[in-house]
Amino acid sequence: MNENPKVFISYSHQDAIYENKVLEFSNKLRSEGIDASIDLYEEAPSEGWPRWMENQIRKSDYVLVLCSKSYYEKFYSDEKGKGVTWEVSIIYQYLYDSNVETKKFIPIFFEKGEEEFIPTPIKSFTYYNIGADEGYNNLYWRLRGAQKTVKPPLGKLRPLPEKERKTMFFSTPIDLKKWNEAQWRGMLYLFFPVNDHPPILGFLFHNYSVAKEIFQEWKENMKNGYADNFLRIDFIEPPFPKGCWVNNTKERNYGKGYFVHLGANIDEATQRGIKGGIKVDEMILLGCL
Repeated sequence: MNENPKVFISYSHQDAIYENKVLEFSNKLRSEGIDASIDLYEEAPSEGWPRWMENQIRKSDYVLVLCSKSYYEKFYSDEKGKGVTWEVSIIYQYLYDSNVETKKFIPIFFEKGEEEFIPTPIKSFTYYNIGADEGYNNLYWRLRGAQKTVKPPLGKLRPLPEKERKTMFFSTPIDLKKWNEAQWRGMLYLFFPVNDHPPILGFLFHNYSVAKEIFQEWKENMKNGYADNFLRIDFIEPPFPKGCWVNNTKERNYGKGYFVHLGANIDEATQRGIKGGIKVDEMILLGCL
């Protein structure tokens, strides 16, 4: 587009007062750098009025359709060959050729409420009330190709969040939430010196009902198998270190007792993975070992 946009104003002749308003509007555009053109600037174009109108529409960057009741009525008049009706034929053809996808034609009007006189073929286009300062200014900057809000350049896409790594095996058979709710308090170990009765290892909990759910789930997971395939219990025996640091405080000596560690049987889990076709190094990557 040229630095000074070329604009043709299509309007309906009504009376001297209205024509003066059209002339003042066109003069104002020209005074602000818009190359506006209307028939009032011409006395007798050499190519004749029909050809002159067609050339103005064809050569202009924009055609401002000044809508009014008179323009609307003439737009749909059956009389052809003069003034508005001739311009209407040309506008219709442009719209048809462009499949109604064009920014060339801009509806405008002087008074609020005259938007009802916008002809149907251009009714969906952005229109301006040039009788108001805001409407005129918005039209002016559109003709200049300027926008109120400049679209910023496209930035880089945000990196995708890392997916949570999931493994084939649980790192522990203990439901930590239920274990905490059950409030584990200690271990109970019973043995019988006679009759070769196997020893008994018991877990002491404060909340019986939740603790019972833990063991029920273990039995379900160990169905048709042995506990050793699922669980592993290790006894950590003395000698123990003389003390340890907990919360920046050195605790008392552990004495001569022992610790019990309950967790998954990693060896059995490894063997199940190998039998399933998973290599040991792949299980390490999966976090199984």
